[in-house]
Amino acid sequence: MILARTIYRKTFVRILVFPLVLLAILYTAHFSTDLFIPAVTTQGDIDRAKAYLTAEGLETPDREFVRDGCTLWPDKLPGHDFNEVCLTHDIAYWAGGDSERQKNANLEFKESIEQTGPLGFVLAPIMYAAVAYLGNNGVSRVVSSHWGFGWN
Repeated sequence: MILARTIYRKTFVRILVFPLVLLAILYTAHFSTDLFIPAVTTQGDIDRAKAYLTAEGLETPDREFVRDGCTLWPDKLPGHDFNEVCLTHDIAYWAGGDSERQKNANLEFKESIEQTGPLGFVLAPIMYAAVAYLGNNGVSRVVSSHWGFGWN
């Protein structure tokens, strides 16, 4: 009985704790990198943001589009590149709109994350929860990534 518990605990630690520690290390490294090396907004990103406004029939926000990548989340993980998905989401958040538009932007984000790599189906609900529940609160306002951040 004691041997079975020991084997169970070791298996539990290996299966759950080690990946969580690895993700914590990657997250910490990414977060500190974001603070010192912000994402660069290219002219192509700005042009794409303007094209989004035209396609959606939206007004141009007061502030120029600024990309920050995946806010408080790594832009890349082994086997996953979130840059394109996060750029699209940043543009939607910059443009803003009503709550239905935000909900749709977050759902499209989730669906796109699912397609980024082999663990997309695992990461998508986590990233979706982050944007759905933290995408328009005090923390997102401090880092200027809240819904409608293009408007003053």
